[in-house]
Amino acid sequence: MIWAPGYVPTFDHYLSVMRRRQLTDELLRRLEREGALLSWRKFVNKTVDAGLVQVALLVSGQSVAGFQYQAIGTGNTAPAAGQTTLVTEKDRVRYASLLSINSGKGFELDAFFPSTSPAAGQTIAEEGIFNAASVGTMLQRALFSSSFLFPTSATLTTAVQWTGASAT
Repeated sequence: MIWAPGYVPTFDHYLSVMRRRQLTDELLRRLEREGALLSWRKFVNKTVDAGLVQVALLVSGQSVAGFQYQAIGTGNTAPAAGQTTLVTEKDRVRYASLLSINSGKGFELDAFFPSTSPAAGQTIAEEGIFNAASVGTMLQRALFSSSFLFPTSATLTTAVQWTGASAT
């Protein structure tokens, strides 16, 4: 999400938006129409081979770093299983929050890229999740449904959501 210049949501407002949202297009469109939200994008990610290996190590109790970092970049080639980096990474930040969503059947990781980010002023097209502040192992990479200009006057908020269903 990119909040409009000069608009600073309170933490309570932000949480209420995130909890009510659960990626409902209608609410996102309304926030965009009201001028509180400049842009939003949906995407489907590709979990990469190295990320699957890291998840297997985590699940088996190995002492390895968890995935705590969101990266954004300008590359626009299709995600592939063998990739280990973003095509053109511009910035990486640690996740700021973790929210439970979908009645506990999913979660959301939020990251905030300030207007002073090296990515500001760039056309953002890709994102990835990593286990280190630089280099590290990539869990997944995705292209946004359409690229967007990260304005130098706004904070970019990424909200990555995973949801699941109960086993039957």
